[in-house]
Amino acid sequence: MSESFSTIERALLNVFRQKGARAGEPVPDSVLREGVVYSGGPGKPETIGTALLDLQFRGVISPAPDPLAATAWVLTQSGDATVYSG
Repeated sequence: MSESFSTIERALLNVFRQKGARAGEPVPDSVLREGVVYSGGPGKPETIGTALLDLQFRGVISPAPDPLAATAWVLTQSGDATVYSG
């Protein structure tokens, strides 16, 4: 991850990596949040929510396509390249 990400953004992206999720594979919001808290990251709900929105704005993640499923996020192609770049 060569781009400049905040500590919590890196923690969220690491959860995608730990789960082996590639572009388009959904990771539930609850799994991302628990992963950040478990890793010792700054786990305040509002901080995680803001970081998820920041990553979405930067084009690294997007909401999962199925609106009827529980809230989940997917890596974009750009996010996949960032997370698995080295």
